[in-house]
Amino acid sequence: MSNDESASGTRRYAEGYLQRGLAVVPIPERRKRPVIPAWQTLRIRPEELDDYFNGRPQNLGIILGEPSGWVVDVDLDTPEAIELGPLFLIPTIRSGRESAPRSHWWYRSEGARTQRWKDKDSVTLVELRSTGCQTVVEPSTHPEGDRYLWHHEPDPSGGSSEITELDREDLARACRSLATTAHIARRLPLIGGRHDFALALAGFLLKDDRMGEKDTLRLMGAAWSVAGGADREARRDLACIVHDTVRNLALGAEVVGGGRLEEISPGMPRLLSRWWGWTQDRVHAED
Repeated sequence: MSNDESASGTRRYAEGYLQRGLAVVPIPERRKRPVIPAWQTLRIRPEELDDYFNGRPQNLGIILGEPSGWVVDVDLDTPEAIELGPLFLIPTIRSGRESAPRSHWWYRSEGARTQRWKDKDSVTLVELRSTGCQTVVEPSTHPEGDRYLWHHEPDPSGGSSEITELDREDLARACRSLATTAHIARRLPLIGGRHDFALALAGFLLKDDRMGEKDTLRLMGAAWSVAGGADREARRDLACIVHDTVRNLALGAEVVGGGRLEEISPGMPRLLSRWWGWTQDRVHAED
């Protein structure tokens, strides 16, 4: 595609986004961030498009949250999060660049606020982008050269051609569950050391009613699947561990939990307790 075709295409896309009630912002070619001062307050009107998209090749972003009728973007930033997305997020329209397709899930969620879930090494796992943020979209080009694309084709995982409307609390919980599972998958010990880890993790998640049996098994099973090695025997072992932990807690028997989990994966109890709002003194007691 020539530069002239690219530039005119960008303007057409910008006009199309405006017609759908989405606020747009111009971005320099092959860059990810706007350079216009106070771009968060920019509201381009249709008659002003030529002032901002004036024939030069450039990228294009959608301003998220309130300016776009509460359209928000769930950005999955690691391979684990991308793979887990269909297990935790409700089907909706998706986008991404060629080398990381379907890494952005789009929702309409009134009042949703921007949140980021980072691993212990400061790697962002999941980001819920809302007011104050923007996301680069088609027909832009990534700094590394691949294109940004929307995905409209039929998708066996349940993708949608429309932006799904979702309650903000439900969306935040889905993102938190997804980030939790991605974090566990990234920290899962090698095969051979997973049984003790599973015992400690199950005890930590189930104690004090932090999570229920169904949610605990779901998160752990998904993490094992993404990390590899979730064969029939491993899944049966997980189910037995979670079931036995629930039974032992109900009987008042002693189970391993946060203390042992901290030994195996330092920092995990504290990180998860911060994400979920679990009481710190109960989490860090020897449980």
